[in-house]
Amino acid sequence: MTMGDVDILRRSRDLKHILEYDWLSDVLVALKPGRLNYSVLLKRIQADAPFDPWSGRKAVIQPRSLARTLQRMVENGLIVRHAVERTFPRSVSYELTRAGDELLADLCVLAGWAVRHDEVIAAARSRYRQRRGLDDGSEAC
Repeated sequence: MTMGDVDILRRSRDLKHILEYDWLSDVLVALKPGRLNYSVLLKRIQADAPFDPWSGRKAVIQPRSLARTLQRMVENGLIVRHAVERTFPRSVSYELTRAGDELLADLCVLAGWAVRHDEVIAAARSRYRQRRGLDDGSEAC
């Protein structure tokens, strides 16, 4: 194993910890056009949440899950939180940082890999669903 290999392994573990939140990519995509108020962000993610072929259900985000994801993304430097304290109710909005914008661009590259290797993804999804007893022999979508 070369030093480059060790660095790749270390960096991939770093990425795993940064990307581990279920709603991270949804937040990145929703904030791509620009800064959004929390309630608008929540509604946009709820409206755009796709059917999850891995679980067989429509993905549903709860406000608590979004708040936790946003907090971690702020801590990790992917988004900036803007709060206007002197209003009632308090106005909070979020926007991508440069690092968050670059991460979204790189996730688009990874999504392209998933499109090009759809058969690998479909087989993995099928095995996942079978192990969990979710398959009835037909495709979910």
